[in-house]
Amino acid sequence: MYLAQIAEALLTALSLGALALGGYLAASRLLGASARSDALALGAASILCATAEAVAIALLLGALGALTLTAALAIQWALVLALLIWHRRSAVPVAPLARRLWARLSEHPFLALCVVHAIGSEALRGVLRPPLSWDSLMYHLYAAGTWLQDGNLAALFAPYPNSYNGAAPANGALWLWWWIAPSQSELYVNLAFLPHLALLAIATGGVARELGAKVRWPLASFLVVLVPVVARFAATQYVDIFMAGLLMAGTFFGIQWIRSPRAGAAALVGIAAGLAIGTKVIGLPYALALCGAVLAVSRTSWRRRIPQAAIAAGLAAGLGAFFYVRNALNGLGAFFPLHRPGLWGSTACDISLNNPAGFPPFKDLTAWAKLGDLFDSGALVDAFLGITRADNRELGVGPAALILIVALVALPLSRRVERRLGVVVLAQTAVHVAIWLVVPIAWLGYIYTNTRFLVPAVALAFASGAALLEDERLNSTWINGLAAALAIQGLLQLHAELPRQTRLALAVLDGVAVVWLLAPRVRQAAARWRRVILIAGAATLLLVIPLWASFRASDRYRAMLEEFTAHSTPVPYFVRAWAWLEANGGEDTVAVVSNPTTDFIYPAMGFRLRRRAIYVNVNEPDRRNVSAHPNCDPRTRFSSAAWFRNLAAARVRWIHVSRYPHRPFPPEADWAGARFPLRYQDPLNRIFERPSERPKPPPAR
Repeated sequence: MYLAQIAEALLTALSLGALALGGYLAASRLLGASARSDALALGAASILCATAEAVAIALLLGALGALTLTAALAIQWALVLALLIWHRRSAVPVAPLARRLWARLSEHPFLALCVVHAIGSEALRGVLRPPLSWDSLMYHLYAAGTWLQDGNLAALFAPYPNSYNGAAPANGALWLWWWIAPSQSELYVNLAFLPHLALLAIATGGVARELGAKVRWPLASFLVVLVPVVARFAATQYVDIFMAGLLMAGTFFGIQWIRSPRAGAAALVGIAAGLAIGTKVIGLPYALALCGAVLAVSRTSWRRRIPQAAIAAGLAAGLGAFFYVRNALNGLGAFFPLHRPGLWGSTACDISLNNPAGFPPFKDLTAWAKLGDLFDSGALVDAFLGITRADNRELGVGPAALILIVALVALPLSRRVERRLGVVVLAQTAVHVAIWLVVPIAWLGYIYTNTRFLVPAVALAFASGAALLEDERLNSTWINGLAAALAIQGLLQLHAELPRQTRLALAVLDGVAVVWLLAPRVRQAAARWRRVILIAGAATLLLVIPLWASFRASDRYRAMLEEFTAHSTPVPYFVRAWAWLEANGGEDTVAVVSNPTTDFIYPAMGFRLRRRAIYVNVNEPDRRNVSAHPNCDPRTRFSSAAWFRNLAAARVRWIHVSRYPHRPFPPEADWAGARFPLRYQDPLNRIFERPSERPKPPPAR
């Protein structure tokens, strides 16, 4: 086991390294000569291309039902080899660009230190804790884990609310797949979106520079990372940072294409738009706003632009259309759950009627519907200022929200920013705000989750603000002081509430830093023996990984029971049952159902994701497609006889039936109790064992 875990770590590094190398090589080719002089463009394009390669390979193999790590790595390394052969005479030296970029960023040591502290703290939490955030456990990881087990990209089948979450666009889950497949576990997945946090920072600085902040663009990069709602979601599997990084990269290369119609820039815009469209349904209006604004303000060289725009559109369709086409072919409608009868491939399903939890209609759950109440109660202002509640650490934008409004209002009045570029920024911002107003989850004033939809608008505002401050008449000391104040506010709001192990790690790092500063001989020795130190450090890290993996596995259910990352969840209701399955369930399939909603199926897969966790139909025929059920609700026409047959067909051994407080158990509890032995129970959970139908070995003679 010890050697196996080291091998898994090396395989994870090999897989992610292949994506990083492929992304860098593809970016170098697309950028051409500018790759040698533009570190921001090369960095953003490399992350963007690495993401595109990961998603494209997973889409191809998943559509064929052949999504395995072996096949994915074979394709990726073949791509890397092809790019190396194609690229051998035009290699871009990374070291000089990295030194130039570091020199610019090191001009702001205070801001850099704030970023390292904020994101480092969240990353350490992610290293030491399992996934704990709501949507991560509800469907992002459930999709990645299910596709890892099944090798395809079928829509997830489950009752409300995953009857529609399971059909949502899921490019983000495909990226997560690459982080769980090599180790067959969730060990590394909390770090999966840190590259896209870096993409968000780089692209925000790039947009600021293109708008005119030739010197002060680093301020935008640093400050967007320190926005509390950004830092808080850095080590979760929510896809909002992923989406924001893609959109800002698209804006960065879109502005470059406006100025000079180069095929590489057009392709990168298409890649960013396609990845965003395939990440969330709202990615479609975001991408349309970006591409529409870019096309609208472009002026000359249309003979060159039209073919380039066609290439971009093809890339966007290839990376973004799969899940919409899949849903249409499944009878759900391309835009399920936002469709209405009559749209392409749609059914007559109305998910607002399929609502056992008793929530109001979705149209009544939006910020727009409750805008007056939110103003009167102060909840709207609280969300932006980051005023928290006991069960919520999402934190919002913070006091900088007012400055962002000032920046966006001043943008069209300023002569420092080219007018057509201001149109691109303001058009996207308007769409982001409009989407934020109409996305549900403003029920009872609970709108903290909505502020994450505004991260791209926040990034655009910071980029605009940096451009507006690029004025030699303004005092640099005051500007840097303002940036420092905003950074301090972000850290004060973060309230990391770090676990004990994270605090110990920070204490050790603090001690090392002090020794480094106070002992010149230590620095001199480290410089002389740097290669030996690096090799020894890497070897030590590999040797520690099995101990870390053992800690994570043993601490998983305690953490789920006692902690949360962004906001509190109902997860503690079910943790003891999941822990029992981990200790006793082996790798046999478990059927999961809860009342009133089956929110969490993924955790029943276990730390190693080797236990298949599914929802089993209560009716016949056993159609695992929600469009085949009345109003897309599989929990109709209840039949215990059909349920027993469906359990047998799915080779289920374990049946986990649960309920929320003050709710009765679903009928499966009585059905299972009448036929199968009860193996575990607590007030909210019951686990039954369905006897195995595997042939028994012959008796020993």
